[in-house]
Amino acid sequence: PTPLLPTYPSYQINSNSNCNMASPTSKLFPIVVSAGVAVLATAWVYRNINRGKNTKSVSNNDDVADGHAHSATETTTSERTKSDNLIHREIAVSQNTANVNENGKNVPRPPREEGERILSRGTITIAYCSTTGTCAGFAKRLHQQLLDKLAGDSSSSSSRRVQLIQVTEVDWWDELVNNEEETEPSSSSSSSPVLLFVLPTWTNGTLPPNSQILIESLHEISTDWRVAPEPLRSSDPSSQLKVGAFGMGSSAYDAVTVGKPAKNVFSTLVGKLGARPLVSKNIGSGGVGGGKKTKSLMVGDAEVGDAEIVFEKWMNGIVAS
Repeated sequence: PTPLLPTYPSYQINSNSNCNMASPTSKLFPIVVSAGVAVLATAWVYRNINRGKNTKSVSNNDDVADGHAHSATETTTSERTKSDNLIHREIAVSQNTANVNENGKNVPRPPREEGERILSRGTITIAYCSTTGTCAGFAKRLHQQLLDKLAGDSSSSSSRRVQLIQVTEVDWWDELVNNEEETEPSSSSSSSPVLLFVLPTWTNGTLPPNSQILIESLHEISTDWRVAPEPLRSSDPSSQLKVGAFGMGSSAYDAVTVGKPAKNVFSTLVGKLGARPLVSKNIGSGGVGGGKKTKSLMVGDAEVGDAEIVFEKWMNGIVAS
């Protein structure tokens, strides 16, 4: 049988009506738009009200935070200043450029006395650097030996001056090249200036980092075209610089580089700059040299254990000369 279909009412559309019949959807659209606008307006008002409250709260919190930050900044600045002062104090002490008094404050290092330039007549200068204290101890022993010798020799005590310095305390360009002896009044001493080195061996046969300025300066002086050849050579025996060097090292690290800094300094001063070796003859049988010939340059090896013996021998030869 044929299924029965639902029947719907029929409409007749007037051709003159211009299709003005509105659908249900078109009637709801204005209502939805109006509701959406109202919701958005309410949300905007609520947001601005809360923003004003939050702004005041943040402002107050910022004031408190600024106070804490300012306090923290002052504390950090104070701590940083103390730290910088401590670092500067350590640098000053390590480089021996300043002294520290009993209150822990840096005080200027006393200036070297006038007339104690290395090339001044009658001046004996002992220059050293040290890492473990061995070379410093050797240099002080040599200094004391020379003072004792001069004190017992009335003829030379008044014309000889002995000074003990670290290699970082002087400007080697100024001391060796800018000789002011000619512009100063003639010294009463007829003794030639003497320069003695007590130097350790650092990594790869160099001086410790803070003392490498010595070898660097000597190299620059010997290779600078503006410096005359052998600037330390003098036709006046009383102005001729004489040098000696003792090197300390250990063959346990490298047998080739033991005493290399002392050897380089001595060879540059004598071979390129015109200085003369201090010890040039046998001290004599039965004398302080023990009947053996001493040299201006000698090296002690801590690994072998002969450093003390070699230094004593070298020192005796220097003092006797």
